[in-house]
Amino acid sequence: MKLTTFLTRLSLKHRIIVISVFSSAMALFLSATLIIAGDYMQARERLVQSASVLANIVSYNAGTALAFRDRTAANDSLSMIGNYPHIIEATILSNEGVVFGVFKSPHLRHQKLQSAYSETDTTLAQSSSKKRVSFTGVSQFTDDFLEYATPIIFDEKQQGIFSLRIDLAGLQSRSLSLLGAVFISFILSIFLVYGMSRKLQKAVTKPIDKLANAFNDVSINKNYSLRLKNQTADELGKLADGFNSMLEVIEKRDRESENLVHDLKAATAAKSAFLANMSHEIRTPLNGIIGITSLLDQTTDDKKRRAYYTTIENSANALLLIINDILDLSRIEAGRFEPDESNFKLDEVANHVRRVFEPSAKEKGIAFEAVLAPRTPLDLTGDSRRLTQVIINLVGNGLKFTEEGAVSVAISAEDVSLDSATLHFQVFDSGIGITAEAQKNIFDDFSQVDGSITRRFGGTGLGLSVSKKLVELLGGEIGVQSRSGEGSRFWLKVPFLLQQNSRLSAADSKLQRLNEPSSEAQETSERTQYSGRVLIADDCDVNQFIMVETLKTYGLDSFSVDSGHAAIEAVMNNAFDLIFMDIQMPDIGGVEAASKIRSWEKAHAKAGSLPIVAFSASAMSGDRERFLLAGMDDYLSKPMQVEDLELLLETWLGRTGREEHSKKTEA
Repeated sequence: MKLTTFLTRLSLKHRIIVISVFSSAMALFLSATLIIAGDYMQARERLVQSASVLANIVSYNAGTALAFRDRTAANDSLSMIGNYPHIIEATILSNEGVVFGVFKSPHLRHQKLQSAYSETDTTLAQSSSKKRVSFTGVSQFTDDFLEYATPIIFDEKQQGIFSLRIDLAGLQSRSLSLLGAVFISFILSIFLVYGMSRKLQKAVTKPIDKLANAFNDVSINKNYSLRLKNQTADELGKLADGFNSMLEVIEKRDRESENLVHDLKAATAAKSAFLANMSHEIRTPLNGIIGITSLLDQTTDDKKRRAYYTTIENSANALLLIINDILDLSRIEAGRFEPDESNFKLDEVANHVRRVFEPSAKEKGIAFEAVLAPRTPLDLTGDSRRLTQVIINLVGNGLKFTEEGAVSVAISAEDVSLDSATLHFQVFDSGIGITAEAQKNIFDDFSQVDGSITRRFGGTGLGLSVSKKLVELLGGEIGVQSRSGEGSRFWLKVPFLLQQNSRLSAADSKLQRLNEPSSEAQETSERTQYSGRVLIADDCDVNQFIMVETLKTYGLDSFSVDSGHAAIEAVMNNAFDLIFMDIQMPDIGGVEAASKIRSWEKAHAKAGSLPIVAFSASAMSGDRERFLLAGMDDYLSKPMQVEDLELLLETWLGRTGREEHSKKTEA
């Protein structure tokens, strides 16, 4: 088994112990090997050196004996060898290999070693004497002894060879003793390392065990408030600090996630309630329209017919209000809301609000009035359509939740300068009021005060949210003051630009009441008459009929077709002053039909392009811009509002509109 595989199967503390002991054992083993080997080699060197010294002394004395061939003198020179117990044998040879003197140790071990070698064995001395070369000394180690030979010099001539045979038992005994000492030290060191490694692993694994236990606690119990106590400044301490920091981040995200889930659940519940209410709010006026339409076929009484028409109109307006709120919310959330900066008259806005709500207030037996503060600028520039929508939402809420008493609108001006003013609108009602808790989120999306109140009074919970977003996008602010059971006051402040020489409302001490239509309003109640011929391209017979009959009230002659191809043929064969082009038709759509008409005009070098108005139920964010980029000149949404139609007719068929269009065409 490989060491790495073995280690992976061990726990961290056992792994630390094994690695520490194994590493120390290897280091000690290598160190001991080097020490023993080094000592052994040094001992051999010392033994050779001592042999060389002894050989030099004997050779010096034996030189004369060899020169004079005196064997007695040669043996006498070997007498000192007996003082060295580790010497097995010493021999003096002549250059011819003749033995002149021999010393043999009487030690039993040495005799056995001697008997292990025969007389004919070639010794180092014999081989050296036969070579008859000059040398300082040679040595040769065997398993049991050291052979050393050196030349005997006399009168600067080599007279013979002196050889020694030395027992290595002492050297081997020293090495064994050293090896035993090293082994004992090795064992003691291993135990010492083992003990130290156990303490070390506790210092390492104890914090890691705490960290692992903390991980388990967090993963099982979701206890993100747990923190580790850091008492060290090393890597483990940094790991503990990192763990604590991670838990802080997780705890923060966990709280945010819980809040987000709570908000999502609340939003989902609110949207579910909104959809249920929306279904009710849409189906209610639809039921009125469908039911009254069937009754119209069964009555010839003009009074009943007028009452039925009024009911249909009110139901249709209620549907349109809901749809406008949804479309505005879609545009705002898509970030494609663009305020419409145009000139308008504030008193006309107030009168429009009065005309919308006066009949329903009268039907409920509730007093309703709209008043202007003295010296309020009347000729303004800004998005009057969105302003009107917000006021209608607020007044509609007031009437919805008021069963007796009054609803009123008060309009005044603040921060009036030469070119701008901030208008202050207030809508008062004597209805059921709103609790302080409910006021905190009354302007939130799909928010409603109480489900039971919604079921009683109706509503989608969308109007106030859209109103708040519209007011803020217009640069203003909106708020509410109310008490439960004591009515409410909704207010909004919106800045507007002033037109040159802007009129001011009456400067009497009382607020100017707008309950009765002014003479100017009466004069403009009759529809302006235009001259011209209009082409209506729409595949719906009902839409054709409504548009034809409506244009008749403006003195216009109309011709209707039910497809894009028919519209193109009609333009090629007839003269028209204006086209209302439906976008979705069965053969080719309105955009493609308009493109073919423009191509035909260009090919036949027409003096001016024919104004084409996109007449479509597509009213989502960006639809108007898309149609204008496709080559159309204007846009009218379905269902059609009389105010929008009148503005469009004045733009393209009025005198000023014709002149502007002629200039653009010539350019």
